[in-house]
Amino acid sequence: MAPIVAMLIKSGLSILGGAVASKGQDWIQEKLGVDIGALLGSEEGRLRLRQLEMEQQQFLITAAQATEVRALDYFKSEVEDRKSARESAANIAVGEAPWYQKLLMPAMAVLVTMGFFFCLGALFYLSAKGIKLDDNSRDVLIYAFGVLSSGFMAIISFLFGSSSGSAAKDKILGTLAKERT
Repeated sequence: MAPIVAMLIKSGLSILGGAVASKGQDWIQEKLGVDIGALLGSEEGRLRLRQLEMEQQQFLITAAQATEVRALDYFKSEVEDRKSARESAANIAVGEAPWYQKLLMPAMAVLVTMGFFFCLGALFYLSAKGIKLDDNSRDVLIYAFGVLSSGFMAIISFLFGSSSGSAAKDKILGTLAKERT
């Protein structure tokens, strides 16, 4: 450990010590606009370094809060998008839409679900019978299974709602929304 890092930590400036250890003293001094070694030599200098460290902590807290706000806004947009899609599907199902529009979503859901279970069954059957596929065929089957798995999960999520983790997020979203107003 560099002597300056040990001196910073001993002076109670562990965050600054960690920054100097990871980025280097010159880089930190350039960013802060101070000579750390000179400031460590006096009580007033150490107080200035503590102040800089607290300002950095406040900046990190503010940045983390901004990140959480962006994540919350993104989650709100996802919820609204899902709500809009479900309302649209419900309107098509009960409204004056042509017959082919009413059948399109259920037919696609059935086809994806059947494809998913066909690939799953094929993988189990081939494995149980010890049948070896050539590399290209195996890769295509596994790729198709992955795509169909993703589609199947999207259908389940859309038709039957989201997971309990998402329900917990909904509760947190409501709480945060109340706090922001």
